[in-house]
Amino acid sequence: VGGEVDIRKGASADDVMTDTDIQAIAGRTDLFEGVTGILTLRGTITVQSQAKTLTVLGVLPNYGDVRKNMRILRGRFIDDDDMLERARVCVVNRDLYDQLFANDESADKTIRTLGTTFQVIGEFEEPVDTLGRGEVVPETILIPASVAWYYTPTRQIKTLFAEARNFESLPMAVQAVEEILKERHRPGSVYEV
Repeated sequence: VGGEVDIRKGASADDVMTDTDIQAIAGRTDLFEGVTGILTLRGTITVQSQAKTLTVLGVLPNYGDVRKNMRILRGRFIDDDDMLERARVCVVNRDLYDQLFANDESADKTIRTLGTTFQVIGEFEEPVDTLGRGEVVPETILIPASVAWYYTPTRQIKTLFAEARNFESLPMAVQAVEEILKERHRPGSVYEV
């Protein structure tokens, strides 16, 4: 059983993590089974005639494999083609899916937020309750990170997740992540690892 390294941008100089940091960390295949990242955006959505805040997570295709606490209930997850094509697709949290599409049996479902219409390609749930400490809340959709980057000045990632190959290598994995980020970013940049 591996362990997970959670890396977040700290409160120091504005030196954001990007997709190239994911690639650099993933290159340490001796320590990591998988590395992924998310970018969190906030949108709005109308649910039963009420405007609600929507959490929009820009994710990579391997997000579910690395995070493990996700199950696809219907449809499919974001894939490599969606990333390359910058497809306006989304996977919707079960709670939100039920609120939006409870009586909708049509195959063509869409969600409009962030000034864009997203084609719903799947429904997901987190079968293990994270007690509010996870990135997914009831009003969450997942979109390709390549689409989320339209809303940012760089190909930034707010949180990186790295799955260590085994529990024993977790201290070395944490140290490796700290060193890689330190080498790749300006002095004074702070990351919580």
